[in-house]
Amino acid sequence: MINFEVDYGELTKLIENLRAAEEGADKVIWAQLKQVATQMDEEIDEAMPVDTGRAAAGWGKYRPELLGQSTKISDKPLTHRTRPSKFTQKAQISSESDAIWEENEKELEIIEGTRVPYVPLLNENHPQFMGQIDMAVERAQVRLEGMGRTLLEWFERKLSGR
Repeated sequence: MINFEVDYGELTKLIENLRAAEEGADKVIWAQLKQVATQMDEEIDEAMPVDTGRAAAGWGKYRPELLGQSTKISDKPLTHRTRPSKFTQKAQISSESDAIWEENEKELEIIEGTRVPYVPLLNENHPQFMGQIDMAVERAQVRLEGMGRTLLEWFERKLSGR
């Protein structure tokens, strides 16, 4: 007859650590994702050329404080934000429906963008803004990759019970 004994203590500890890590992981990932998305939103708003402020106000989280008087000093719009803008009659052309900011915490997803029809043209053709959205997305991707490495280290610590 062969007898053997199995000690499930280590396996039980590993399962407990996995459950604890899983419960905390979603919160950590969500917080980091929101931080990166908000930073990208702010970078795009700051870089957006300003005429009426509609494009900047209507990107990502709607920011009516970015609306204001036309900053045109000639027939050409000013190409960067030089001062905080205020509500004026021009603000009426913008609305919260311009902005796209959708959060889905369960799926760990944030979608940001705009319904302002000329923003893609700014990103493709405006001398001072060309490619700014693409570059902001790339920077966000790099930040997320770095956070992914940090999260893996966090998981390893949780799994080891440290």
